[in-house]
Amino acid sequence: MKIALIPCTSRKIDSYPAVDGYSEIRSFQLAYTYAKLVADQIFVFTPKYSCIQEDCKGEMENGSIHIQNDYDRVVWWNKDLVQLREYCDFKRDEFILLSEEGYYGNLIPNLSKFWIPFKGKRKEQWVQELEKMIKLEQESDQAIVLHMIFNEIPRLDWTMIKQIPYQNGIYIMFEKGEDFHGMDRIVRIGTHRGPNRLLKRLRNHFVRERSRGSIFRKNIGRVFLEIDSKRSLQEQEKDSQKSASESKYANFTREKFTTELEAKISRYLRNNITFVCFPVDEKSDRLRLEEGIIASLNKYPTFGPSKNWFGLNSPISAIAKSGLWNKQGLQGKPLSDEELDRVKWLARFGNHY
Repeated sequence: MKIALIPCTSRKIDSYPAVDGYSEIRSFQLAYTYAKLVADQIFVFTPKYSCIQEDCKGEMENGSIHIQNDYDRVVWWNKDLVQLREYCDFKRDEFILLSEEGYYGNLIPNLSKFWIPFKGKRKEQWVQELEKMIKLEQESDQAIVLHMIFNEIPRLDWTMIKQIPYQNGIYIMFEKGEDFHGMDRIVRIGTHRGPNRLLKRLRNHFVRERSRGSIFRKNIGRVFLEIDSKRSLQEQEKDSQKSASESKYANFTREKFTTELEAKISRYLRNNITFVCFPVDEKSDRLRLEEGIIASLNKYPTFGPSKNWFGLNSPISAIAKSGLWNKQGLQGKPLSDEELDRVKWLARFGNHY
């Protein structure tokens, strides 16, 4: 069950239901509208009544929340914990905390699953953020929804891999200079087959300079080889069929690929690729959602690369045409509505670090 928690505002009027007393306040109005779209239950917090349910009847005082010291805050939240436990399961339910993180400071340690949409955002940004969140819920096109979801998650780069707090999941990559409907465009979707290998998979892409362990690195390298015109993909295939004594390129190519080219691949990835992740524990779920995201993007008519995208030089036509550094899954089964909704909440509740 999804639970939305909304703080009261400074201007209130007596009303029934109680939430109508806050309807004049723009931020509260938008928070309540959003909560109605996504939550199974809604609670509003007030300093006088601790917490009230959406349809609660009661006198509403005029005045702001004024917490004079930490003791007042603790007592207030302890009351809320008692009331909330009557209606919610702190271990299983998913909590949407529609305020700044400090507002729920004493509640958060008791929750297993929570999402703070305003984390890291100033109060003057809340209205705009709520408008975006409502728009996402009302958007029906999967490609746009996926970009809205993954553009709102805190972005990572190759130096931040160890910050990811889970070991199983899916990663979504973005590339400098690529955009889609005013958002950063997704350029690769990936996962891992073995258990607990998400971080290792990412390190294989960015850190370990060995393309044999990363098809992504290999595809970037193929583009460099194509651009340099030192060896076409066809020449590589012919050369690989010759014995070591027959191939005049054998030793040179192996050295070139493991030193200069590998370093070039690493520089490109580290300077141009950022990513986000979301947790998915089961292998079958990871593989299905990976395929579904790839297929949903590829089927969108206007999804594709910019005229300057690096991948346009790929000798693999599926990459150059799709605008994705993926070959497998392009013609797969797109996400169902239920799967898309699952991706949305896995991304949100799995990234509160």
